[in-house]
Amino acid sequence: MGGRRLADAQFGDIRGSIKAPFEQYSGTTSNRLNFAAGLRLGVLATPDVLIYVDGGYSHAEFTGSGLDPTPLVPLSVAGQHYDGWFVGGGVENTLDFTGIASPGWSMKTEYRFADYGRRSAGMYVDATGAPDSAIAFKPKVQTLSFSLVYRFNEAGSTRF
Repeated sequence: MGGRRLADAQFGDIRGSIKAPFEQYSGTTSNRLNFAAGLRLGVLATPDVLIYVDGGYSHAEFTGSGLDPTPLVPLSVAGQHYDGWFVGGGVENTLDFTGIASPGWSMKTEYRFADYGRRSAGMYVDATGAPDSAIAFKPKVQTLSFSLVYRFNEAGSTRF
């Protein structure tokens, strides 16, 4: 069993919903940026296949949202930045199984769950920009990713 430090960033457009409790207002937010740092522990299933678990610190940025149905004065929620944690796991294998030598290249499939806790997000009156009230925002993000990986410092090696 071996371990490594990891750092990565993900860009995308993962959409979720925001709902004001006990009110009829709701909106859509997007998670556009995540970055993470942590540890990965794995075991070689074969010389070319690594099965691993990982976990650590995660940061996410969510876009703001207008809330519908629009009341007399439009309401919105500002964009939010969150710090939290993640846990996940996956499989990484070299590309040598294709029959073409590909030193330094591998592909991985990974599931990751990130939790950013609970924090109040201000609801704003769009016309004035003044705070109206706060709603609890508890983002949890689940991803399944497929990645092509190149390790610069291991171009001559097919080991993990």
